[in-house]
Amino acid sequence: MWTLRVVLLIVLPLLVAVGVGVGIWLYMRNAEPKVAPAGYREYMTLREKVGGVSETLGLGSNNEHAKHVVELVAMELDRQVGEQLKRLAIGTSAAKGKKVRGYGLWCELTDQECMFFMRVPKLEELTAGTQTAIAQSLWDSVQETLKGMEEVKADFPLIISLDETGAPVQLWKGRCPSGAQPPQASPPSQKFKGAEAEQFMIDRFTPGGNLPMPGRK
Repeated sequence: MWTLRVVLLIVLPLLVAVGVGVGIWLYMRNAEPKVAPAGYREYMTLREKVGGVSETLGLGSNNEHAKHVVELVAMELDRQVGEQLKRLAIGTSAAKGKKVRGYGLWCELTDQECMFFMRVPKLEELTAGTQTAIAQSLWDSVQETLKGMEEVKADFPLIISLDETGAPVQLWKGRCPSGAQPPQASPPSQKFKGAEAEQFMIDRFTPGGNLPMPGRK
């Protein structure tokens, strides 16, 4: 009985006090405003723009120069893997429109770099090898199209991203074709996948991140 009284009078109130304290701490912790890491908001804004176009399997761009570039890249991409990608799109709501394209493609062109974001329906159902082959086709199409184009400076940083519902599955980084005569294609210098690719894009928007300073290559 004395043991029971000790538990009821001392231990039990102590446990209740600890539980209340932990509950208050968790509440205060969850109530604190979440601070997004530098570059995250900018990256999510870009993903929303890309997603708006990709859902309809269309083409999109951030300016008139990029619009011209993305249209030409799509023509080369259609020539290389257009029919295969159309077959993948069969059965999706986006593929029921009058003009069927087996992928969505966005070009983000600035005075410092050039980026392409490609979304393929049912990408998650494809093998890793097939996903890599699609990324390679996008890279080759971009390299072939950009040779000598006035809209894009030679040796610009170039990024391609193969996306699944907005999250990069594969991301390759390198340079646009060189300004040599004739212009030479450039292989990717870095390749990322999954979470590593997404983190690369977030870091790219941070001050001093992957985006070069104005006037530098």
